[in-house]
Amino acid sequence: MVVSTRVKSGPLDVVTLMRAPGAMARRASTDVWVVKVTEEGPLGLRAARVLLGGVDRSDRRRGDDRDRSLLAHAALVRLLATRTDTDAAPVVIDHDEAGRPIVAGNDRLMLAVAHSGEFVACTVSTRRVGVDIERSDRVEADHDLARRVCTAHERRQLERLPAPLRRTALIRLWTRKEAVVKALGVGLAIAPGHVDVSRDRPIVEGAGVGALRVCDLAGGPEGYAVAVATETRRTRVRAHLIVADAAWSMSARATASLLRAGPSWSG
Repeated sequence: MVVSTRVKSGPLDVVTLMRAPGAMARRASTDVWVVKVTEEGPLGLRAARVLLGGVDRSDRRRGDDRDRSLLAHAALVRLLATRTDTDAAPVVIDHDEAGRPIVAGNDRLMLAVAHSGEFVACTVSTRRVGVDIERSDRVEADHDLARRVCTAHERRQLERLPAPLRRTALIRLWTRKEAVVKALGVGLAIAPGHVDVSRDRPIVEGAGVGALRVCDLAGGPEGYAVAVATETRRTRVRAHLIVADAAWSMSARATASLLRAGPSWSG
């Protein structure tokens, strides 16, 4: 099945989005929110502190990392409340033995979170799911990184691209790999160089992984790559970019070959 969502012409009020009905839809679905880290707004840091009861003082991470994690946690709680048509207060997110977020008392919904730069991404699905977001200008995205994390087939594709496009293409590959690994729940058990994501069907250690597919999210923040991996059989992806009090629909499209994608990889 081709995974897609219609892109609306204008912004949507975030409060309206958070109150959207039909969370437990008849057809399995994957919801993704990409949220800019801001102080104000329904999904801002101020609202996150109120929802989660303030900042965890035992968290010794740097301020930016702590803020992103706080906002990602609160956004995931809000998204879960929207999906289940409940108040956010009773929603409890725990972690399994591998450190993945899970819904306390609900094993029907799968979760994933990621953050980079000024944005966080969170997703809720009725299927296995993983999400990742990365800045497209990361300086470490160079030949050495490609040699360490890409398959031989992926490296050949990168080498055929014009030099100015290779960094953003490598970041997109890395983002897809992270999304796939999160969906599989294997952490560091599988080396990135054994995961081929040059097309929409991931190949892990030389074999496909059932109905799992990886999609690029278009219409998101400029200068970032966003990918979601989920089991796409009879499943649709609904994605939104959220900045302060407005939201825009993003499109989820099957991952094309790097060579076919051409100029779109310029970011």
